[in-house]
Amino acid sequence: MSWLVIAPILLPLAASAVAFVLHRRPALQRGWALATTAATLAASLALLAEVSRGGIVATTLGGWPAPFGITFVADHLSAILVVVGAVMALATAAYALADVDAGREGLGYHPLFLVLVAGVHGAFLTGDLFNLYVWFEVLLIASFALLTLGSGRAQLEGGVKYVAVNLVSSLFFLAAIGLTYGLTGTLNMADLAGALRDAPPNLVTLLAMLFLVAFGIKAAIFPLFFWLPASYHTPPTAVAAYFAGMLTKVGVYALLRAFTLLFTGDVAWTHGVLAVLAGFTMVVGVLGAAAQNEMRRILAFHIVSQIGYMILGLALYTPLALAGALFYLVHNVVAKANLFFVAGLVRRVAGSSDLDAVGGLYRHRPWLAIGFLVPAFALAGFPPLSGFWAKLLVVLAGLEAGAWLPGGPGPRDRPPDAVLDDEDLAAGLLGAGARGPRAAPRRARGDGRAGRRAGRRDDPDGRRGGAVPGAGAGGGGGDDGPRPLRRGGAGRGGDAVNLLALNLILALVWALATGSLSELNLALGFVVGMGVLHVAGAAVGDRRYAVRIVRALQLLAIFVRELVVSSVRVAADVLSPTLSMRPAVIAVPLDVTSDAEITLLANLISLTPGTLSIDVADDASCLYVHAMYGGDPEALAKDIKTTFEVRVAEVFR
Repeated sequence: MSWLVIAPILLPLAASAVAFVLHRRPALQRGWALATTAATLAASLALLAEVSRGGIVATTLGGWPAPFGITFVADHLSAILVVVGAVMALATAAYALADVDAGREGLGYHPLFLVLVAGVHGAFLTGDLFNLYVWFEVLLIASFALLTLGSGRAQLEGGVKYVAVNLVSSLFFLAAIGLTYGLTGTLNMADLAGALRDAPPNLVTLLAMLFLVAFGIKAAIFPLFFWLPASYHTPPTAVAAYFAGMLTKVGVYALLRAFTLLFTGDVAWTHGVLAVLAGFTMVVGVLGAAAQNEMRRILAFHIVSQIGYMILGLALYTPLALAGALFYLVHNVVAKANLFFVAGLVRRVAGSSDLDAVGGLYRHRPWLAIGFLVPAFALAGFPPLSGFWAKLLVVLAGLEAGAWLPGGPGPRDRPPDAVLDDEDLAAGLLGAGARGPRAAPRRARGDGRAGRRAGRRDDPDGRRGGAVPGAGAGGGGGDDGPRPLRRGGAGRGGDAVNLLALNLILALVWALATGSLSELNLALGFVVGMGVLHVAGAAVGDRRYAVRIVRALQLLAIFVRELVVSSVRVAADVLSPTLSMRPAVIAVPLDVTSDAEITLLANLISLTPGTLSIDVADDASCLYVHAMYGGDPEALAKDIKTTFEVRVAEVFR
């Protein structure tokens, strides 16, 4: 096992426990936090040197081999980001010596900050999706505590918005993880890279959109960014600077991993959506910043705009574009954090960070003004500063790909392995650093036999479409085969209603993001939403994409409702003196016919407490479900069809 790959996680995590013990010794806490971040930086540099010298470094914990064990892996991308994160942690720890007051130190600032650093590094170094979710939750808990430390009104208001929206991200992420595991049987990223290529394309694209929402909220892309400018101006400067530099970049990193390693089967669709979102993220972020008059609010909105450049590089999906996106990411971390540091100094010197109150500061503090000017010029793209080269790479990549507008002509094939060396990364993930042949991926469970058990017993009659003997449920396909599902008569009218609903949602998001619910601003948001839908439709070449998005969101909402209701029912029954469970196997006749629809339906049923999909008929005419409450099989089968099957069919319409 290579302990070097987990040292940047273990050092701050273990040090946080020591810092907690030292809560009555604030001076020792400060020194300990500073020494820990310095040691973490040294370990990160050693890891980067090892990766540069010998290639991918990986290790598995728990004694289980990959893809079953907990895998940590470092390639050049993750190692560089860990080094950048460690540099920012050290700078923040040093700045906090003068910025964080004794009251916040007594409430646990230093232990929480070290936990946050460990969470960020864990997200960069993990090798599987579930542990990425775990590290996301670690940094979410720590960041929420740091955001609200001190319990000021503005902090609490910003913290509630921050945690509420990020919990929605966690819900989407967890749902996507469950569906991914149900489809492929693995969550190891390298294993998934092979398994998803064998899965039904429509279902893989649906998963890609779920992950896009989950990671897009973390990255603060349009229209999922409004939590960021509502919260980043409220905590102490040291906290805000680290947040600005690192937290959204964890989301960008997750998008880079997902859409270069996992979801590469339908680049024209997935990366076309990314291109549209990137364009609107850049424009809306700048417009929001221009409407502000307080330095930290301006910088918060500007974070959103800069994220758009990184996502645009990912959307273009060429070697030059990806190089530009990665360079832009590193440049932005340093420049943006420095601007927050300087804004904190301006507030300390002038007593305010409002532009009207700090005018003429250059005459009294010229070096402070220059300290702000240099990173500001870098972000603006003035040559020869780093921002110029980063933007130049992205612009040249767009011209090279012929993408004159967001969502225009772009990549249709995967970029060369010279930039995205998936095979080497997979070898590291699966073999824990081994350089041998790549292990064979698991077979995807998307072949219309959802939930099939390899060793199930054969049906003596050769038919699986009827009711299970003794289960009391009738139906099934029989010899007549599957019946077509009635799709309803919504037609163009129903599509228009769904488009209008999505447009209204975008208008509301715009109003919340800009901080004004006036009629004029809502109307402006409605116009912006119309533009988003129009450009997105042109990008993907299918005007019905918005309808599918709305229906997918409706299906997700129904699933969440059933998840909560079923969990409460099962928990109440377990805690009651008498159990009302009557287990039974129910045969649910199927009207959906495609592999993707059957697979999604089976996994939704299995993820809902109280039911489990155990088999599907050979002719895909019915699905066999083990139910904990099977007293009325016919009613349960009907409920499954009306609750899930009809909605699943609408998503794929």
